[in-house]
Amino acid sequence: MQVPPFYGSDATQPTYDAEIARYEDAPDECTISPTATEGEERLTTWLSAQDGSYVDLDGMC
Repeated sequence: MQVPPFYGSDATQPTYDAEIARYEDAPDECTISPTATEGEERLTTWLSAQDGSYVDLDGMC
């Protein structure tokens, strides 16, 4: 799934891909990485979080 840029809709901002891994015996996990990365860079430019360890941005204010 493609995730829109954060903090506005400026076309110069990067876009991100989000991939969700679902597990039967562990919390689901979401991994987000920049869309434009390839090869070795894609292996090191990402962020993962387990279900329940993140909150909606609106909930932070």
